[in-house]
Amino acid sequence: MILARRVAAALAIAGAGVLAYAVPVSATGQHATHECVDGTHRDDLNAHIDTSSGVGTVTGKAALCAPVDILFSIYKVPDTWDGDGFNGTAVPQHVLQTVKGTLQGEETLSLQVGLPACANVQADLYYPPEIPDIDINGTGPGLIAGYIWQISPPTDCKPATTTPSATETTPSATETTASVAETTPSATETPTQTPTQTTPSATPTTTTTTATTTTTIAAPPPIGRPIPLPPVGPPPPPQQLPMTGSNSTIPLVGLGLVLLGSGIALSLIGRRRRTA
Repeated sequence: MILARRVAAALAIAGAGVLAYAVPVSATGQHATHECVDGTHRDDLNAHIDTSSGVGTVTGKAALCAPVDILFSIYKVPDTWDGDGFNGTAVPQHVLQTVKGTLQGEETLSLQVGLPACANVQADLYYPPEIPDIDINGTGPGLIAGYIWQISPPTDCKPATTTPSATETTPSATETTASVAETTPSATETPTQTPTQTTPSATPTTTTTTATTTTTIAAPPPIGRPIPLPPVGPPPPPQQLPMTGSNSTIPLVGLGLVLLGSGIALSLIGRRRRTA
């Protein structure tokens, strides 16, 4: 009899404990959500382009619901660009290099392109497909982030001109060697000698050298502007990440009720037997 009482008490206590745990969890679990963001919508992403290294980084503002592919391209901007952001003087552009990566979960995607030594360039982070040429319409609604800037003036890309060197002419002298004409004397004539000599003359040639002075102009400060983002639709509502298992507390509540009922039933049976 004592053993039955103890078993009944244990069942009742276990059932009450299970119910005490299951009911609060069930109440709070109804409001708990595991939200994720849509990586195909640029407003759900944070993006940055480093113009000094050619590195573009992208990360989600929350965990991505599904992986998304992203492209990073660098373009050659015409030398006639006026430096006033993306406008008619900044096109047409042709791609120099494109790299591709996949962003997923809570990761940060880093992509890098090679930068030319000089001239004007534009770098864009955008969704596929690749855009090899850009006109006045830009990259379009797939643009995530873009930047146009001048690495160095286009004149720095041209080969340096060579200054002609001065030419000197060594004075030349023209000299005529005196010639002597001799006549062999005969026995009946007095020998005569008529020397003929030309005085040497020197005619120097003088060349005038003109010095060329080159003035170096300091390069202007770097020019750069972000690319305006075209308008897109509103972002989709938050979604829920796929859950594994079950969040339902109904089995726990049922177990608690069974244990509690069993304990109470055993206790009542024990009392009836004592009174009988």
